[in-house]
Amino acid sequence: MPNKELASGRRIQAAQRELEAIQLRLAGATFAQIAEKVGYRGPQGAQAAVKRGLARIRGKAEEAAEVLRGVEDSRYDRILRAIDPQVRQGHLGAIDRALRVSKARRELLGLDMSQELPSGVQIVLGIVYGRADGSQEVAPESVGLRDEREE
Repeated sequence: MPNKELASGRRIQAAQRELEAIQLRLAGATFAQIAEKVGYRGPQGAQAAVKRGLARIRGKAEEAAEVLRGVEDSRYDRILRAIDPQVRQGHLGAIDRALRVSKARRELLGLDMSQELPSGVQIVLGIVYGRADGSQEVAPESVGLRDEREE
């Protein structure tokens, strides 16, 4: 039991350090500054901690979002079942409502998503994938994106 408690304590401490590193990075600190303040051996360790912490946060957020999507999808099913008799009878108001529910569902599930990246994506990429030297410049192709300016 003592070994499990020790390992659990270390995981908690590591998660707290990752959170502090993320907060410092969001506040504009370089990875070198984060390493010094939080106690990592160097900028690469701070960068790895930020990436690990963000991946952990993203995983939790994705789990919660999936649950919410499921709840909302069930609501859409109930709405469509309720108006289905009127839709089958050709009631234009019910058909319009069914089309709006369908559009909302497609948006919820990301089926109608635009291929364009939202503005400010370079800032986020700089935070997540920024170089260990603190540089914010990130080439889109280095993170699996294509640079639309070249097209």
